[in-house]
Amino acid sequence: MDYVFHLDREPFETIWRGQKTIELRMCDEKRKNIAPGDTVRFVYAGDERLSMEVKVTKVHRFKSFEELYKALPLSRCGYPSDDVPGEPWRDMESYPGYSPEEQKRLGVLGIEFEQIPFRKPFRDPFRMDPFLERFASLLRPYWEHRRDYRFGQILTGFRASLEQRGIRDLYYLEDEDFLALWEEYLR
Repeated sequence: MDYVFHLDREPFETIWRGQKTIELRMCDEKRKNIAPGDTVRFVYAGDERLSMEVKVTKVHRFKSFEELYKALPLSRCGYPSDDVPGEPWRDMESYPGYSPEEQKRLGVLGIEFEQIPFRKPFRDPFRMDPFLERFASLLRPYWEHRRDYRFGQILTGFRASLEQRGIRDLYYLEDEDFLALWEEYLR
């Protein structure tokens, strides 16, 4: 069976990067029959064109999120580590329909999954901000020492340095490779 889950940016990103491998949900009518082997398509709520598919490998059933949080490794549920202070399960109660009463009535799920290769966009859809930050942090000190240069002059010099290395077309450079060459040139 196939399921679709909509996610905000942070959980979508942690799944994309392979840091989160357990999704937490209520055991409601839509999800009560989810089982290993099923497919879940995670859709980024901020841009529904971005999605990825995963395969359910195990379903953990609990009476409450408190019980779930004490049993499952939190680092696989999207937290930075397994040692989260306080009562982190209380966060789940802020979602509509996730009250302690609803948890008791329906139960909760920890849906364990693995990514399906080639079932997500090829490149990280959130790479622009880190790329631009890195690009600018490399450019700024270089340009500050050459204040009379125009940006086009810097790019022309960069392009010439690439051609000397046999790189004639920027079109096929992956972002990380571009930044490595950019950094090397600006040194």
